[in-house]
Amino acid sequence: MANNPPGMLLKIIWLLHFVLSSWAMLSSFLAPSTYFYTHLLVLAIGLWAMIDATSSEAVFMFIASLAVSVVNDIIMLGIYEPRGHDVFESGIATSGQRNEYRFALGMCITNLLLKPISMFLLFRIYQSRSDGSDFNSGIPGIPGLGGSSGGGPRGGYDDLTGPPKEPPVYSEPGYQQPPPSTMP
Repeated sequence: MANNPPGMLLKIIWLLHFVLSSWAMLSSFLAPSTYFYTHLLVLAIGLWAMIDATSSEAVFMFIASLAVSVVNDIIMLGIYEPRGHDVFESGIATSGQRNEYRFALGMCITNLLLKPISMFLLFRIYQSRSDGSDFNSGIPGIPGLGGSSGGGPRGGYDDLTGPPKEPPVYSEPGYQQPPPSTMP
């Protein structure tokens, strides 16, 4: 298991979108270079977020660039997929070109559908970087991941580098502890 789950998750998200973007560009149906440059920028900002492990701005920019790329992908698919369909699904194209077009189109759509999930996970990373909270705290409906600061019912671990902490004294409101006994 990774020592830094948000950092590992960020790397997985980056790698996933790198692979899906490169597979989406295998076919020439997305002829304009806008798709290429948009995803190149998204991946460059994601690389910045991975390198600067404490910057919440880098993660926010990664989220914002993914949001812009969602809009760009929808526009590109709306404009260029019908043209690609006319070219590659006609009898002129070979079966290899047709299969390449279908695979690239599937990867482009898969990449588009996974971006909102990635944006949600990146938002969790952004929250944990910006306010220093635990990455898993407060996710409702997932056992062991909700509410408590330590991620579970046992609470967080103690810091072993300093002196031991005293356990907190719990008392009910209005309750006063009795004075120390004066009897010998």
